[in-house]
Amino acid sequence: MSFTRIFVTGATGEIGRALIPRLAEKFEIESLVRDAHASSILPAHVHPVVGDLRKSETYSDALSTCDAVVHLGALTHDTNLARLREVNVNATRALAERMGKQKLIVASSAAVTQTFRTPYAQSKLEMENILREMGNPATIIRPTLVYGPHTRFTRLLCRAADGFFPWITLPNNGSAHVDPVHVQDVSASILALLNRKTRDPQTYDICPPAHATLRQCFEWACMARGKKKHFWSPPQFLVEGTARWAQKWGAPAPAMVYSVAAIGYSYIVDPRPFQAAYGVEFIPPATGILVSVRDA
Repeated sequence: MSFTRIFVTGATGEIGRALIPRLAEKFEIESLVRDAHASSILPAHVHPVVGDLRKSETYSDALSTCDAVVHLGALTHDTNLARLREVNVNATRALAERMGKQKLIVASSAAVTQTFRTPYAQSKLEMENILREMGNPATIIRPTLVYGPHTRFTRLLCRAADGFFPWITLPNNGSAHVDPVHVQDVSASILALLNRKTRDPQTYDICPPAHATLRQCFEWACMARGKKKHFWSPPQFLVEGTARWAQKWGAPAPAMVYSVAAIGYSYIVDPRPFQAAYGVEFIPPATGILVSVRDA
């Protein structure tokens, strides 16, 4: 079996923007988008499918014409678990139910492995479990912190390095292993998965073999900007306690509260199985972050 047409969700997101031009060199692309404005971001030779990820009937015709599916679409910057489940869990299940024998690659997150999970990470873990319970032979990928052009983490690094204050606040003194991965390496990993025509119902951690802590990421960013900063760590029990209290009682809390609580903990990842199976080479985090922040 040789793939000719790929159905992609989340094409205008961080990973999608890096992936779509590379996919379009080899395949015809059917890209699910919310509206005509979103479709204007896509390359001219990518066919937009205007629809709603939560309503599978709006894209089922386009889906049926494709040989493989790359599901990147997700609700990310939200703390309401019900809304997150509607998109990240229920919509993913509906997509899988609409599929025939197409190969399915689904983006999850390494955040599902952390000791403290944000509502987003919890919804992604539930999504993974739903796919396994369905018996769907999906390949699930778990990227770590994604950096590179047009990514939120790179913007955060730049703001911290360029900020007015002489210090940067990091939970647990920035000691958590976050092992950031360049967005182009994530797209290369998805291409490698598509180049193997058979289904591969495995879960892979997508990250470089070299470990990197959160503090190292910010130190490299400061180096790239020629800045000198001090680091300050708030009490982890206070940050995490606030987030857990909000979770328990359903109190509204900024997404930053959950993110700061979670990023105090390392990702529990092992890149070796994916690299042994597919041989993708990753940019070392030190090199990649220095270049990304310098050029941003």
